[in-house]
Amino acid sequence: MAADAEIQFLETTPDRIDAYQNTELLTAVRRRDLDTLRKIGVEFTAAGKTMNACNRFGESILHLACRKCSTEVVQFLIDDTASGGMNCSLLVRDDYGRTVLHDACWTISPPWILLKLILKESPILWRVSDVRGHLALQYVPKSVWSKWITFIQENQ
Repeated sequence: MAADAEIQFLETTPDRIDAYQNTELLTAVRRRDLDTLRKIGVEFTAAGKTMNACNRFGESILHLACRKCSTEVVQFLIDDTASGGMNCSLLVRDDYGRTVLHDACWTISPPWILLKLILKESPILWRVSDVRGHLALQYVPKSVWSKWITFIQENQ
């Protein structure tokens, strides 16, 4: 899609992959453990490491937090450092082209607050397709289409 060319997505780099090897970080994201994430953030900052961690396939800790519908973790990760956050970028995608919005849409219990947060920060993600040409909305399960129609109508 045209939007893809307009966006500077983070590259999957050795430093991002190295940061993803921290099992304490992954566990904290999975468990929504903000105290541990803050501690790791301080350690990473002091060591000059990035919190924009991803695996070799480009799946980031933000992808993981979105799959877990963890608004608080996403908020902490994307908030700027002056606000106590980690200033991570939402402009990440995996090797299949899926963004964090694709993952947030791919659930039978839509995380409305998380979706609003992502779209407030990076509305262009609506227009990004994966390698198959699928937009995030095309990941929405059929069983929740009616809820999504209402959400979109109420949040135009």
